[in-house]
Amino acid sequence: MDRRAVAYLLGACLVTAAPLMGCGSSNNAPFTDTDAAGDDGSVVDSAPAEAGSDAVTPGDSVAETAPTCSTSQIACNGACLEAASLATDAANCGACGHSCGTGSCVGGACTCAATDVKCPSPGGGVTCSPSLQTDTNNCGTCGHACPTGSTCTAGVCACATGQVNCGTVCADLSSNPAACGSCNRKCAGGQTCVSGTCSACPTSASTICGAGGGNGGTCVDTMTDPANCGACGRSCGGGTCTAGTCACPTGQIYCAGSGKCVDPTSDAANCGGCGRSCGTGSCLSGVCTCAAPNTQCAAGGGANTCTNTQTDVRNCGACGTRCGTGESCTAGKCSCTGGGTACTIGGMGGTTTACVNEVVDPLHCGACATACSGTQYCSGGSCLCRPGEAVCAGSTGCVGLNTTTNCGACGVACAMGQVCNAGKCQAGTGGGTGGCGMGLRACNGACVNTATDPNNCGGCANRLAANELCINGQPRAYAPAVGCTTCPCAACAGGGGGGGFGACCTNVFPGVTTPMCVEGGNCP
Repeated sequence: MDRRAVAYLLGACLVTAAPLMGCGSSNNAPFTDTDAAGDDGSVVDSAPAEAGSDAVTPGDSVAETAPTCSTSQIACNGACLEAASLATDAANCGACGHSCGTGSCVGGACTCAATDVKCPSPGGGVTCSPSLQTDTNNCGTCGHACPTGSTCTAGVCACATGQVNCGTVCADLSSNPAACGSCNRKCAGGQTCVSGTCSACPTSASTICGAGGGNGGTCVDTMTDPANCGACGRSCGGGTCTAGTCACPTGQIYCAGSGKCVDPTSDAANCGGCGRSCGTGSCLSGVCTCAAPNTQCAAGGGANTCTNTQTDVRNCGACGTRCGTGESCTAGKCSCTGGGTACTIGGMGGTTTACVNEVVDPLHCGACATACSGTQYCSGGSCLCRPGEAVCAGSTGCVGLNTTTNCGACGVACAMGQVCNAGKCQAGTGGGTGGCGMGLRACNGACVNTATDPNNCGGCANRLAANELCINGQPRAYAPAVGCTTCPCAACAGGGGGGGFGACCTNVFPGVTTPMCVEGGNCP
């Protein structure tokens, strides 16, 4: 490898990888290499800009708004430079913004004097420092810049007498309005800093608007300032401010909600008066108009909106006609999607319409008004006994087959002193389980699992409602997941036809594959 390549690799190592790879000291010590001195005794950084490097080529833009440059020029910091100048320009050596410091630029690479220190350049490559003891851009160590207005003495930044170091500048805290009394205290525009204290605002502009309280802001006259008319932040929006009141041009009115002067005959947000919105429509002569096929409907709060009453579930067929939960609006009529049925449901807040699945809904089983009992579930539009229940002779509904009168089957009675355990009669005891197995409890002669039993949920004789399941000894409401055929279902997560109970469960009852939304987040 030739010496030019070695110099280039060493320079790249210093700039991009020294802290990570250890190629150079970890405390930003001056960079030195073993290159031979040039003919004039200088040390040469002989790494010219290459393709793929940070070099700027003609037509490149390094500023957000680049000037228009000729084909022989490049855009650099808002100005046009001849591309050829990158070979010799010490301020832009090989690339825009790559400064050589006190060095010179030869062939697009910085050349430092033999006594200079080579420091990494933010733009890549190196820059030349005459001395880390006096260089305000590299004071004490490469890259350590002193605050504006300070000097570098013996490698330490020092502000002038009476000033303090405020990070990027030296400031006189007794008189500097940007650092008055402390580096972090800024006087408002219009105030002065006297003996470290911000003066009062002028009498003609006595109110501070903006941050204030030592955080800047501006002294304003709220009687005349159109941006702060009557109070800070109250803009007249194109009008004038007189005696703290916005005055608008002829034909316009001031609307506080919009914060500006508007023409009520044409402003769609303030049509005919402040706050009267036309929504997606337009305002003509102070009246909202909607493009066909839309109709103007009230949107609440005095606002209006243009909507298609043929498809809008909030205004279906006419303004204000809302479809129920799970319904859609088609051709101006509310209808249920996914095979549901629209049922009128009553409650403390009045009646409402909602789509239900009459095939599996225990509160609307087979018909809107047909509800199953707590010992039943709905399948195929019919109320069936829950597992472990049956309709026995003489009963008015489903009864458990784990009782002493119906043990394992209807009519099978246990003898005095026995209990029914797992469908079989056996001798009872006076123990805590009453002769029942582990995890079971004797309730009226039946051995039951109070964690799941619908007739003894959490305790003896605690019966479930028709739309409840017993999960971990707690009654949990459930309902069909409207609009879903599998889990997970958005209706169960929050709102929607399932009531937003939290869990989506399948195979809750035998033969029922429809997903169910279950309260509490757990499935049975």
